[in-house]
Amino acid sequence: MHCAQELFSLFILAIAAEVSSVGGTTSPLPPQGGKYRVWDNTLLTSLAEQAVRTKLAANIDEALTLVVPAFAHYNLLPKTDPVEQPACSEGEHTDAGVDERDGSDSDDGSDGGAWINGDD
Repeated sequence: MHCAQELFSLFILAIAAEVSSVGGTTSPLPPQGGKYRVWDNTLLTSLAEQAVRTKLAANIDEALTLVVPAFAHYNLLPKTDPVEQPACSEGEHTDAGVDERDGSDSDDGSDGGAWINGDD
């Protein structure tokens, strides 16, 4: 299964390399008691749900570890403002889809469909 997950992650990385922003709706989730704010994005969650549905991941949290890093690599995580954004678009990468994450990784015990933001 790890080979399939690696291929899926590389596929997502190839997609992220070709888009200029991530669409969907980005919204905050209730605080989980850590120093990180937790956010949900409908497009990233949808990709993760497909990974779970096809048995590439056991749960949504595991699936997000296959999806989110590719978009973070290209600074494409959605802005943390809860706004509707258009679907992924092709073209040059811009700062329009950059979140303000500090780059650190943490397991904050949040529920699925979320990534963390290092800003207080």
